Amino acid sequence: MRIIFYEAKKMLIYQKGLFFIGLFFLINIAYLVIADKPYNTEMELFKNEYTYYMDKIDGKCTPKKIDFIENEAEKIMNANISSDKLYNDYYDGSITENVFNKQCVNFETILENEKGFDEIYNQYIYVRENENNRFFLYTNGWNALLTDDNLDLFLTILILILVTPVFCYEYDNKMDTLVLTSIKGKKNYSVHKIIFVFCIVAFLCITTFILKFIFYNQKYSLLNGNYPLQSLSYFGTGRKSISLIQTFFAISGLKLFGFLFFAILIMFISVIVKKYSLTVFICAAFILIPYFGFNLGLIYSFPLPLSFMLGVRFFKGYEYQIDFFTQEKVAIFKEISNTTLLIFLVSAICLCIIMLKVINKNNKNIWNKKHIKKIKRVTVILISCILILNLSGCSKTNINGSCVFNTNTRRSYESEKYRYYVDESDLENIRLVFEDKATGEKNDLVRNPIKELIKEEMMIFGKDSFVYYIKYNIDKSKNPHLGGVTSKVTVVELDTKTFNEKIIFEKNNFFIRNNSFIGLGDSQNKQWQFLKGVSAFFLDREYLYFVMSNTVKRVNRKTEKISSIDIPTNKNIAYDGRFIYYIGDKLILSKYDTVTETHVKMSDIVTTYFLLTDTKILFINRLDNSNIYSADLHGNIIGEISSEPALWFSCDEDYITYKNKIDLKEYHVKY
Repeated sequence: MRIIFYEAKKMLIYQKGLFFIGLFFLINIAYLVIADKPYNTEMELFKNEYTYYMDKIDGKCTPKKIDFIENEAEKIMNANISSDKLYNDYYDGSITENVFNKQCVNFETILENEKGFDEIYNQYIYVRENENNRFFLYTNGWNALLTDDNLDLFLTILILILVTPVFCYEYDNKMDTLVLTSIKGKKNYSVHKIIFVFCIVAFLCITTFILKFIFYNQKYSLLNGNYPLQSLSYFGTGRKSISLIQTFFAISGLKLFGFLFFAILIMFISVIVKKYSLTVFICAAFILIPYFGFNLGLIYSFPLPLSFMLGVRFFKGYEYQIDFFTQEKVAIFKEISNTTLLIFLVSAICLCIIMLKVINKNNKNIWNKKHIKKIKRVTVILISCILILNLSGCSKTNINGSCVFNTNTRRSYESEKYRYYVDESDLENIRLVFEDKATGEKNDLVRNPIKELIKEEMMIFGKDSFVYYIKYNIDKSKNPHLGGVTSKVTVVELDTKTFNEKIIFEKNNFFIRNNSFIGLGDSQNKQWQFLKGVSAFFLDREYLYFVMSNTVKRVNRKTEKISSIDIPTNKNIAYDGRFIYYIGDKLILSKYDTVTETHVKMSDIVTTYFLLTDTKILFINRLDNSNIYSADLHGNIIGEISSEPALWFSCDEDYITYKNKIDLKEYHVKY
């Protein structure tokens, strides 16, 4: 006990261990508070509406709950259809304002919890796939606690700082020889050191696990811990029969073992190399190179400290990825069976026993200078590998000033001399082309000699002499029988004067694993999944805007921070360099200021279709028989363009072409 007390005093006081531990917990708490984001943000935004339904269906899926959800879905769908018809009737003058207001109240009552029901219905679709082991529950808390498959980098660094000096301190101060001359120095002294290290590591790990449990329980609540693990979609394909709370204890136990394994590795390396800095570099490389350099499937294939320090995917089932081009399911992670997990544990325990025996024997004399030189050479190589593992950045673009973009015209763009568009004249060779307006000569816009490995998205964004497009790189080495998988997405700036290309944004391996310095790889990978479903895009000096099926994702090209702009995207979206124009609630045209991040309604413009030009907004006026009108960019009505109702229209420099709502014929109006 006296030796353990001395080791505690040396580590915690003389080597400032208490300071580092206190700093670790402060950083850990601050990081949880600042960096934590809900697994499902919509569930939090509409929590009251979501809870309204969850209180009614919580638990196992039953026929009664199925009938309730199906009836509610039908009621909401009918209310939406009737609401749209009501607005159209009102704008057409078919009903009075009193009738409109009375019926509108009824529909608003039905639809007041619609956003929450959308999340419930998504969960319902998932639960119905396997009703036996998937229950209805509020998932954000358990997802935050159980699905974090990232390395706790702060805890890893702290253990490295605390454990490395346990033996290296004596080597650096030439005290190891003196210790060996003592009566118990050969055996018991090292045993007491190891026991003390185990106690410190266990305390740090268990305290961290408890802290996270308390934090997520307070923020989200961790109810229904007895529900099956498969109630969380992250573990949906798993076959292990285990509850949520049991999974928490199991993952915590595996992580505890992993960090103890890591501590043993540190002591083992320090006893072998007898150098503080060399021990730190080797142990850090042993963890960081696999974590940042390898995919998760490979990490979980070996019984090494890192796989247990991550722990989560030992309980995950098969993970599939839908290939963007082939639309086939590709397995990117295979489930680890209980038998395999047991073999891993036994193998790891055997390795730990071997390392502990070496530590206890502490035979320094067999480790001569020749071995030290070899280790130094290996360490230099390992450090070099770490330095070259960096993520691709992005450069600044030439875009400047205002521009005009409509998602309805995302497949074409015109400059003074050329027209750029998607050529569909040959369905077997759809491509991006540019056409000389004067001569009609047509050429490929993108020079791509290896079309099997690089695919262009059939959409463009143009500004002055610059055209931007998206391309995907295909990795043929992975799943070659399915044509490979998409490994990289790139946004390219093309100078149409010189045809020089410049990458302004690039994301590597966004379908496999995206590593990050602070250990947020997997969560970021999920965030980048939206790149599969981009329907249009535009950009400014700082941001890329990706239009999705139900929102607009804004990505900072320098920091890669992702945010969502909550606007409907089922109709045209327009952009003028600062404002994003869209059709909002009650068919009122609105605009979103990307600088102040505020929404502005243009109450005079009620429409189902519009186009933005350099100086005007052209729109179908629902307040006047669906005739085509124009307004300035502030939403002030300028005047009528067409006195006949239109379904849609397009425009160029001279004419507006529209389809008449009555006879369904196309007409031209001088613009």
